[in-house]
Amino acid sequence: MLPRWRRLWVSAAVVILSWSVAVPRAALAQPSAGGAGEEARKADARTHFQRGLELSDEQAWDAAYAEYVASIGIYPTKAATKNAALCLRMMHRYAESLDMLESFTHFSNLTPEDHAFADREMRDLKRFVGQLVVNDAVGGAQISVDGGDRGKTPLPGPLRVTAGSHVLRAFKPGFAPFERQLVIAGGQTVTVDVKLEAITQGGRLRVVDQTDSHAQVLVDGAAVGTAPWEGAVGAGEHTAALKGDGALGTQPVSVPVKMNETATITLSPEPLEAQLRIEPTPASAISALDGVTLGRGVWEGPVRQGDHKVEVAEEGFLSSQQSVRLDKGARKVIAVQLERDPESPLWRTMHPPHIFLEAQAGAPLFPSLGGDLSAGCSGSCSPGFAFGVLGQLRAGYELSSGLGFSIDGGYAWVQQSITGRSDSLLPVGSTPDPGTTNDTLQMQGPVVTASASFHRGEKLTWRGRVGIGAWFANVSDSRSGTYTTVLSYNPGPPRMTGLPPVTYSVSPISESVATVYGALVPEFRVGWRLGDSTEVGFGVQALLALPFSAPHWQPNNQQPVVTGNCPTPANKTCVTDGGAFYSSSSLTGSVVVLIAPTLSFTYSL
Repeated sequence: MLPRWRRLWVSAAVVILSWSVAVPRAALAQPSAGGAGEEARKADARTHFQRGLELSDEQAWDAAYAEYVASIGIYPTKAATKNAALCLRMMHRYAESLDMLESFTHFSNLTPEDHAFADREMRDLKRFVGQLVVNDAVGGAQISVDGGDRGKTPLPGPLRVTAGSHVLRAFKPGFAPFERQLVIAGGQTVTVDVKLEAITQGGRLRVVDQTDSHAQVLVDGAAVGTAPWEGAVGAGEHTAALKGDGALGTQPVSVPVKMNETATITLSPEPLEAQLRIEPTPASAISALDGVTLGRGVWEGPVRQGDHKVEVAEEGFLSSQQSVRLDKGARKVIAVQLERDPESPLWRTMHPPHIFLEAQAGAPLFPSLGGDLSAGCSGSCSPGFAFGVLGQLRAGYELSSGLGFSIDGGYAWVQQSITGRSDSLLPVGSTPDPGTTNDTLQMQGPVVTASASFHRGEKLTWRGRVGIGAWFANVSDSRSGTYTTVLSYNPGPPRMTGLPPVTYSVSPISESVATVYGALVPEFRVGWRLGDSTEVGFGVQALLALPFSAPHWQPNNQQPVVTGNCPTPANKTCVTDGGAFYSSSSLTGSVVVLIAPTLSFTYSL
């Protein structure tokens, strides 16, 4: 099945030629021709529409949206309106897409298919759109959401907003600005009571239009009247701008206002032939353009063509600064994702230093424990994988930055079996008896390490850890096998030599050696927070063990083997080569490497 966004575009193929389905361009809706007096306007609108189609094919949604809006502004058509709504949806601006679709339904030439499409898409979009109810007891306040003008109070009804974080502002001359950060879910209605406080102490701001064009005055992003304008504002930094006819206007400029003084600024409208939209994350971040603070949240407006500097900052995050060049007629969206500042007091408050306790279990698995036994396994010899169990308990302390330190204690048990290894028994003073040996190797004992770790993430986390310490292991080998006598004599009396050789079996005998290994224990895991204090993790851990003295099977450990088939006491028909020993051999390699998938549980105090 196609993904949902592709199904959306397939359903709209009569409007836009899209990416994965082959629809002839002739099937696209086009602005229709009209009377001769409107031909120039229609031709201009059609030019923007065609550019929008080309940009849609390239999935350049924002640029395509700008072309469709330009086409609508010159000569509205259902095709351009529908395409603009779809572009808004692809940019996740669901509330604006819903408004655009409602405009689409007002066209008189809609087909039944158009109505069905609009109904279906509007129902779907409403899942991602919330409502904002603004109550203002004073009235007459200019309301903006994420920098966009939404009208004056009392508003005719609730404001549609896309689900997510938003910044609501209210401005009225003579009152201190009101600002509120909001989080609104899809289908949710949030009510905000705007409480404007009259400015009793402050200054005044006067904005003059040098060209006397009676342009609209914007103070701190809110429309307050026409130039020349004067009003009471709070002491401090403010922004002022003019918005004239067409592309005429000014970029925001910073104006300092002192207590009980009037600050006057004279602005001259100029052609602002480019558009810029700044979308910061988090939505509460403050944006600045060319050194002028624009306010919190999304900002959009006309700017001069040429080079600009965009800065975004927020408490607890690393600030961002970037340059952007805008050509004439260009529209650009700058989405800025700020990274957390781990040194910020805010971060330290959210993630205070704490003690943590942890339990972890793993299942080590590796091809071989190394040593002479594995090295000598060839031909019909069958070495099994080393496997085992590793359990650990850990107590530590983690800093706000995520850096942690701990003491770890645990127990490791590992086993490997080797069958059919070519070997020989060594009779005392005689020729070795050839045969095959079976070994069962085991390593077990406590593992003690000191660890350093780094832990990051909110809900989904990751942790890297390195531990250094020791593995106090008991290394044992249980041997058995089948061999053939060579000297083949009967002990007598009288002693008889040169008898036919016999094959005999040796029951398991064991030897163990206490060995201390230096241990290096790196680990990487991902985790999932179950609450404020608990976290479950899944990862991979390695145990690299280096023996301070390699463990060996010792041939003179008073474990002789009686060769042949002679009972006790011997009879006259049995054959033996006398007492024999296994040869000396290392039981593990110079480095033992075990890899273990792990499951952990962490509790923070």
